[in-house]
Amino acid sequence: MHDKLFIPCTKRRGSAYFEFQFYKKDRSAHRAAQDCNQHWLPDSLCVHIDCQETFLCHYLPYLQETHAPNGSHEFCCFALNYYTKEQARAIADKIRADRPQEWEILLPWLEQAATEYNGFFLMGV
Repeated sequence: MHDKLFIPCTKRRGSAYFEFQFYKKDRSAHRAAQDCNQHWLPDSLCVHIDCQETFLCHYLPYLQETHAPNGSHEFCCFALNYYTKEQARAIADKIRADRPQEWEILLPWLEQAATEYNGFFLMGV
């Protein structure tokens, strides 16, 4: 069992993780899926598959609406989900207000996605 929900990518062991990854290019949501071709970047945050139930229970309400490569706007645990800079800001605001489990770890990362980058990806397991 893992004692932390969110861990830096540099601390992960194996590959059974969700990965929060900054979108560092200045392109549209439509192009985002084409730009996401690397995994396990040093500034990513990860959630181990063993924590999936806890993670989804606490965070799925914030992550439900996304820009998926298949054209849908529904979160998928096993695919690429993209959130714009504006969505990152809105998610951060809601998390700040609600304070779900380990919010203090995810919040600064989301704020960085909303201010320094063009949003973020959440890559499914």
